[in-house]
Parts: sequence; C-alpha cells; structure tokens
Amino acid sequence: MKGTYRSRQTKGGRFWNKAIQWKRSLLTGIIVVVLGLLFVLNGLFIYSLITKLFSVEKGVPGEETPLGEGVFERDRTIRVEVLNGAGIAGLAQRMTDFLRREGFDVIDFGNAETFNYYETVVLVRSEDRTAAKLLAAAVNTTNVVEQKNLFLTLDVTLIIGRDYRKLLPFQSERRWQ
Repeated sequence: MKGTYRSRQTKGGRFWNKAIQWKRSLLTGIIVVVLGLLFVLNGLFIYSLITKLFSVEKGVPGEETPLGEGVFERDRTIRVEVLNGAGIAGLAQRMTDFLRREGFDVIDFGNAETFNYYETVVLVRSEDRTAAKLLAAAVNTTNVVEQKNLFLTLDVTLIIGRDYRKLLPFQSERRWQ
C-alpha cells in the first residue's frame, strides 16, 4: 500500500491528485445537469398528458350548430390533407378551394398513391375524431376510418373517390350536366 501511495506522489504529487478531483467534480456536475434536464422534460411531458386528458371542451357534447350546408361551428382550425383518389384531373384542387372557403386549413393536396378509390373516405389522423366527423359532414360523406398517425401535422386526410359527384363542392356541377 505504501508503494502505491508513493508512486502516485512521484507522478506529480499534490497537483496530480487535484487534477483527478477536478475531473471527478466536472463529471459530477455534468451528471447533475443532465439529470436536471431529464427531470424538467419529464415534468413537461406529464403536464402535457394531464392537460390533454382533462381538457374541457366548449359547448354541449354532441350538439353542433349548423352554419351552412354541412358546415359546423368549431373552436379551432382543422388541418386537412386532400388527396385525389379518383384520377380525375383537378378534383383535389377544387375540393381544397371549397374547404378553405369553409374555414378548413388545407395543409396539402395532391394525388393519392392509387386511383382505385371508389368511395370518398375521411381518415382520422389525430386523437380528435370530431374533426373527421366535421369534415365528413362538410363534404357530405359518411365514410370515416381511423388511421392515426401522430407524427403528421394534420388532423384529417380526405381521399376523394369516384363517387365525387355526391360531394357538396361537386353537386352543383351535376345540375349542369
């Protein structure tokens, strides 16, 4: 034991021991900061879960106020993606124009992966199924399917099918054909 102690002293004496102590205190400080950050992030996560679980919605549940043809009053903007699943040029653009006039926030529009959609479908992308029901009522469809993807920045995806003529924005066109 004495040989080990003396060998440490010969490698720099007191300065060598202070260098080790400094490194240990630096490592301890870094660990304390990282644990503190993890504690704060965990607290924020728990707070967001609690506020989401116990949030109070305005109005009476199940009671909606009609504003027009299939459009209902809502407290926040519903983020929508519109996809053309029928293969007819311009459907997604015309639906996007209609939905924006009705107060929906259309984030993106374009073609679906395939054009084999025979019926229009509304896909629920977030935890809020009410947003999908409001969109379905606004365009006059009843096909609502849950396909949640919490990594997307939208609430609902609308895929226009070959039955597009029964949807509200296209019903006026049918009168003239």
